[in-house]
Amino acid sequence: MFYLLTFAISLLLMCLSGYCRGALKVLLLAVSLLLPCLVAGFRDISIGTDTSAYAIWTFESASRNGLRPFLESYASLSAAGFNLFSWVIANWSCSFGIYLGAIELAFLLPVFIAIRHYFPNREWPGMAVVYLLMFTGSMNLMKQSIAIGFVFLSSVFADEKRPIPFLLCIAMGILFHQTAVIGLLVYPLFLTVARPLQPNGASKWRSLILVTIALIAISLVFVFGKRLIATFSFLKDSYQYQVGHVGEGGLQVSYLVLAVLLLVSWWTCRPFDADGQNSVSSVDYLSREHARYDSFFALSLLGCALMQLDVVSLSLGRFGYYLVPFVGLFLAKLYVEGNRMSRMVSVLLLICLVVFFVRAFIILGGNQVYPYITSGGVVLP
Repeated sequence: MFYLLTFAISLLLMCLSGYCRGALKVLLLAVSLLLPCLVAGFRDISIGTDTSAYAIWTFESASRNGLRPFLESYASLSAAGFNLFSWVIANWSCSFGIYLGAIELAFLLPVFIAIRHYFPNREWPGMAVVYLLMFTGSMNLMKQSIAIGFVFLSSVFADEKRPIPFLLCIAMGILFHQTAVIGLLVYPLFLTVARPLQPNGASKWRSLILVTIALIAISLVFVFGKRLIATFSFLKDSYQYQVGHVGEGGLQVSYLVLAVLLLVSWWTCRPFDADGQNSVSSVDYLSREHARYDSFFALSLLGCALMQLDVVSLSLGRFGYYLVPFVGLFLAKLYVEGNRMSRMVSVLLLICLVVFFVRAFIILGGNQVYPYITSGGVVLP
């Protein structure tokens, strides 16, 4: 299948780059990231529901108008950052394909930088999850995908306890899509979970309690969802969509299954032995790595929970997309730094995600991306 083949080639090049140095390493990484951008860029207008809904019209309007008239006319339709980005790319390239490819790159690059921060030279497991869970969505929710990239990158600064760069990343995300405000949850979660090393069981229970509290908070959205939607609908014209589709969504069963798999994996596996029986002897190092592992799990689980907000109103579950990429960091933590059992679990999780991708986007036609059609009309299965 075309998408899976693209992912495989990109990930293979990414994996090989870990064994190279200098210019060859840079070349392999560049090609690995540009390959999915080319797929996203030179697709037919029918691929991705929002490609024809707003991308083509935004590009054509940006190409025809000056900067100020364009920003004024689209102020109520898209966030200022996305409008400025669209105008610059449209007038620089004069190509709709390059415009779509640039949007994809603006999503993938910060995601890759964040994964590389945590797993230098071992980025491919995390990127594999991002491809399987987010790539088709990024060809649909294009404005939000860029915001997701910045929110994901903000986790690097949350991990390092640097609030100013963290807030700047969130602000950049909000400039592309206001829903990026959900990213403000990342810093306090990292700060709360990052405690001195405790016995393995105690650490797990503490994290589980924190996640339970967060899930209870999310459940309040289900109770007061209609009132919240009505309250915030005046902020932007497109938010009226949620008002008109209250109660039309449903449970995201696949993400519920994923949440269960994550919970079981997290409870049974640890990336390092908390008792210090492996080669890592630094308590501070162990404490930091366990905090990361628990943070990745908690954010992944919250992402799966937020996806269920579609029950309240159609497309309200889009908030979950901001945290779903942390599944990649969780899986990579198990694969890169875990023992044999953790690696086996991570591989099984990856296989489940491949099945999810095939079912959701190929069999059921999610995000309207299959079969892939090029801008020249060539159909690729």
